[in-house]
Amino acid sequence: SELIIQTNDSCFQRFFLKTCLDNDLPILFVGPTGTGKTAIVLDHLLNLPKEKYLPNVINFSARTSSVMTQEMVMAKLDKRRRGVFGPSMGKKCVLFIDDVGMPQKETWGAQPPVELLRQWIDHGHWYEKDTSTLYLVDLMFVGAMGVPGGGRNEITDRFLRHMQIIGLDSFDDNTLTKIFSTILEWHFAKGYVEPVARLSKFCVSGTIEVYKEATLNFLPTPSKSHYTFSLRDFSRVINGLLLTPPQKMDDPDKFIRLWIHETYRVFHDRLIDDADRVKLFDIVKKATYQNFRQPMEKVCANLVGEEETLGPQHLRNLFYGNYMEPDADPKHYDEILDMEDLIEKMEYYLGEYNMLSKSPMNLVMFKFAIEHVSRVSRVLTQPNGNVLLVGIGGSGRHSSAKLAASMAESTIFEIEIGRTYGISDWREDLKRLLLKAGCDGKPIVFLFGDTQIKDEMFVEDINTILNTADVPNLYQPDEKAEILEKMQAASKDSGKKVDSTPLALYNFFIERVRNNLHVALCMSPIGDSFRVRCRMFPSLINCCTIDWFQTWPDDALERVANMFLSQTDINPEMIELCVSICKHFHVTVQEASQIFFREQKRKTYITPTSYLELIQTFKTLYALKVDQITLQRNRYETGLEKLDFAAGQVGLMQDELTALQPKLIVASEKTEKLMVKIEQDTVKVEKQKEIVGADEALANEAAAAAQAIKDDCESDLSEAIPALEAAVEALDTLKPADITVVKSMKNPPSGVKLVMEAICVMKQMKPERKPDLTTGRMVEDYWGPSVKLLGDMKFLENLKAYDKDNIPAPVMKRIRERFMPDREFDPDRIKSVSTACEGLCKWVRAMEVYDRVIKIVAPKKARLAEAEAELATQMDTLNAKRAELQIVADKLQALNDEFAAETKKKKDLEDEINLCSQKLDRAESSLVVWVARKQDGLKQLLLCMVCWVT
Repeated sequence: SELIIQTNDSCFQRFFLKTCLDNDLPILFVGPTGTGKTAIVLDHLLNLPKEKYLPNVINFSARTSSVMTQEMVMAKLDKRRRGVFGPSMGKKCVLFIDDVGMPQKETWGAQPPVELLRQWIDHGHWYEKDTSTLYLVDLMFVGAMGVPGGGRNEITDRFLRHMQIIGLDSFDDNTLTKIFSTILEWHFAKGYVEPVARLSKFCVSGTIEVYKEATLNFLPTPSKSHYTFSLRDFSRVINGLLLTPPQKMDDPDKFIRLWIHETYRVFHDRLIDDADRVKLFDIVKKATYQNFRQPMEKVCANLVGEEETLGPQHLRNLFYGNYMEPDADPKHYDEILDMEDLIEKMEYYLGEYNMLSKSPMNLVMFKFAIEHVSRVSRVLTQPNGNVLLVGIGGSGRHSSAKLAASMAESTIFEIEIGRTYGISDWREDLKRLLLKAGCDGKPIVFLFGDTQIKDEMFVEDINTILNTADVPNLYQPDEKAEILEKMQAASKDSGKKVDSTPLALYNFFIERVRNNLHVALCMSPIGDSFRVRCRMFPSLINCCTIDWFQTWPDDALERVANMFLSQTDINPEMIELCVSICKHFHVTVQEASQIFFREQKRKTYITPTSYLELIQTFKTLYALKVDQITLQRNRYETGLEKLDFAAGQVGLMQDELTALQPKLIVASEKTEKLMVKIEQDTVKVEKQKEIVGADEALANEAAAAAQAIKDDCESDLSEAIPALEAAVEALDTLKPADITVVKSMKNPPSGVKLVMEAICVMKQMKPERKPDLTTGRMVEDYWGPSVKLLGDMKFLENLKAYDKDNIPAPVMKRIRERFMPDREFDPDRIKSVSTACEGLCKWVRAMEVYDRVIKIVAPKKARLAEAEAELATQMDTLNAKRAELQIVADKLQALNDEFAAETKKKKDLEDEINLCSQKLDRAESSLVVWVARKQDGLKQLLLCMVCWVT
């Protein structure tokens, strides 16, 4: 792709280009596709002094707008000062616009991008969106375009008047021979044998003849809009001849077959009908003989069977590829002679793909599919190889591209279209795609179908990538800086000398993208979209090898049907007949659609998907009918079994009915006897219930009286118990130290003596008799016994354990007479003298209250005991009578349960007899009907089985 052969025309073009650039004159090259306009200009621009010139390459398409044009131009310019833009100081920017005439004309016939350029050339400026003026300085213009006419737009004279227009004509035969002979001679000098090397000029002359005949015979029409041939197609044939290495090419006839193969891949694969294919066969056959002096029948004898004449169908057996040795390195592009081995290798590659892919493909490797996979594989082995696959849905375009990419060990890149997928998502995907190809340096196949086109801008960007391997304004400054940094490292790793300037590094990135990226476009010819896109985006045709997926041939139809039907349980002979019928249906409908088109001018497409649906429908219907017949047979067999079973059951049911009648009579008699017994026992139970009820009433009255006495006692005790608990709590607050303090008093206060005297009285301790110091009379003194009492270590414990329920009456009499009336015997007063005596005072007073209450409660408790004893006696009597009642009631319940069981048994016998009678009636009726239908069912079953077999 980097090799440029100098010719007179290229020298003229370079001269005019250099002269105009040196004198700052706009120049426009006009000529047909493939004459080297773009290649010569780009080569010249890349070799200009980088310190003086800055190239800016833009490729126009039908969708290019003035806004896009302005953005792409301004992207390479810097702001000099306010309102003035230009390249870096000291440089001039060379703006090269390819396909200047491509933008679509608007309603009034103008081309906005061209008008924008004219404004700049006329006035040196254009306007920003806010109407501010933008002056452009140090900017030069170079343009290239095809010859107007044949769908190409005329450009306004107001723009052309500024141009130095240089017309380029198609290369003549001598020029073409010089260019491509030089390439072939340079290639054959690498070690090819002399008989093969001598054929280089013949290859060029033969390709010229085929190219000219193709351009004359295969003219573009609305249905054949892609029938446009250029010198790019010529070069594709020559490039294909360069794929086979010297060690694989030592036979002149083999080399001629290679030339025929490459010619067919370029010119034949885009043809859409058999008439054109036959015409091309004749053209190639004639060119083979006139240029190589070898009849095509001799060269291709290995493709023809015995007693057969070489025809277009035999060239389907001509295969070249580099995929026959999967593990070879490098893989050699060579002729494939063994068809069985080719199918085996394709199935191997398919298995490898399915093992690694998340979405495996269920493909049948028939010859038609292998042809297209091989064609795509051929394109993917070449740098900058792009392919346009055209066919109706279900023809295998995507499958062929995916398998070929896997064979080439390339990564498959597809976009995922969603409801919200838009231009920004598309640009992000393109960015990832180009970075993988350029920065990572890995081969990648971009698989894109026309069903994914949500915006025509998608096709615009693909058109640009096909032409320049780049999309303008795709990267942000930081992203572009990262790309340049990676390219600097990649250039060192590859050993290729690349200048460290940003332009050179970015051109190196573009070169890597061009070599590693392969675009595989899948489009449908249905409707006008394909034709319109071919006209609006010419790179789809010019930069791609076209493969037209024709209708499946007979061998493809047979192979596919055989594969799918072999998955059923149909015998091989029957499968062969079914395949023939399916193929007949498909071919007949195709012919009918052609007749319909000729008569009604309405196209109906019969797709391979329809054929697959036919086979699938047949499989489904076959399985359904097998199930239906099997079900009918099973039903008939089941019916016969039931018929035999019913006949046997009739006798059994009659015997059963006879045996049940005596049982029913016995059950009825037993039920009646039980009913009489139950009535008698029920009277006894009711009498016993009355007696027990009366005793229960008496017992309830005694219980109520006892409860009343108990409540009265508890009411009285409610006065004494709190005081007693308070006294005990008061004792709990005392400590041995408090008692010691009282004991140690030498001259205790009167309150202390009074309290301790009360304690001595409660404990029944006798006082000491001592003389009174004032009167001299003998008096009772309790302090001495008190001290002795206080000296007891268990003093407090004895008070807490005091027998409060049996206090002697004299003790309580003395307490009430001597101490209770005394105003000094008050816990609140005693508290001021001694806290210990306060608690003891409370205890004495609590004992007095408790004794007073308990004397009142004691008689009531006696009466309560008597009442409870009487109640217990009555309850014992009542419980005995209740037990007697329960025994009688249990016997009655047992009789009732037995009666219910016998009644249920009788009812079950009656139901069983009724059911048996009904079954017997139905069985006898059914037997009559089934016997009548037995013969009819047998006839229907035999008829279905005959239909199934035939």
